[in-house]
Amino acid sequence: MTNLAFNPNEILHWIGDSIAGYRFMYWNPLIIIQSVCYFLLFETFQIKNKGINFISSYVLDVYLIHTPQLIKMYLYKWTHIDIGINLASWNMLVRSIAFSIGIFIIGIGIGFIRQKLFEFVRKRKLSQKISGKLHHYIENF
Repeated sequence: MTNLAFNPNEILHWIGDSIAGYRFMYWNPLIIIQSVCYFLLFETFQIKNKGINFISSYVLDVYLIHTPQLIKMYLYKWTHIDIGINLASWNMLVRSIAFSIGIFIIGIGIGFIRQKLFEFVRKRKLSQKISGKLHHYIENF
């Protein structure tokens, strides 16, 4: 009975490779639990610095703006970060830092515009009527 259809060592190798390949993916349960714990930890902090609070209110906007793969692809090509000829050069280091700061400033600017636009819409009477009707509907549900 040595001629089995599968080899237990190959199955264990496949399981190990699968676990190792998915350990840094966003849908990994450990990553999700870790993210929730970090969120709950930082929620307890009381930071009274206006600059930090201003910037932190736009960090999600920066993340959502630069995350899509298509945007990354064009930004990396436009800034020539994707060539990777000499990753240890000072030129690449300066370019990468400038790129990161630029993306952060542009993301904060877009988030600021979005926030002001939403405030403008929220102050209009039509949005207040819709919001009131929605709250009334939810309460009666």
